[in-house]
Amino acid sequence: MLENKANLEGMKFRDPRENKTYRPYLDMVGRVKDMFPDFPAMAMAPGVWSNAAELRGPETFILDTADDPDFVHNLLRFMTDLAKARGEALGEMGTDMVIFGDPSAGCSLISPKIYQEFVKPYHKADADLPTGALLACVSFERRRHSRDQPAVHVRRRGRRVHIVRGLQ
Repeated sequence: MLENKANLEGMKFRDPRENKTYRPYLDMVGRVKDMFPDFPAMAMAPGVWSNAAELRGPETFILDTADDPDFVHNLLRFMTDLAKARGEALGEMGTDMVIFGDPSAGCSLISPKIYQEFVKPYHKADADLPTGALLACVSFERRRHSRDQPAVHVRRRGRRVHIVRGLQ
């Protein structure tokens, strides 16, 4: 837990390739790709908002968006750097698609306003990774004259190749 916000300044994360808890996942992804070379391999990585909410606690983190938005952005930038490192490592293992799952960034926990200001920019940064793998981020967008509609953005080497809207 990141109870003291000042501790963010000194936080560092270990390269996923060297992290003893993440390395087995990378190895497993590589083994799956080796075992089934003719099939696409998909891997998941934690989303930036969900990771940050785990460190602060969801309620506290939501309150931080009002009380200390600069801290929230700093923590989300840190989590984005971690997500990018994980995405790149998964791409190096031969993954054809990386999905950044971010269940705490959905409309069941946060408002569309919080999503737009605090989550969407970081989801876009994750989906723009320059790896060979397809990257997908599930997001919620507010569109004019409609309810908030979930959308899946799929990108390859930083270019959007597909978007699916209105998933219910």
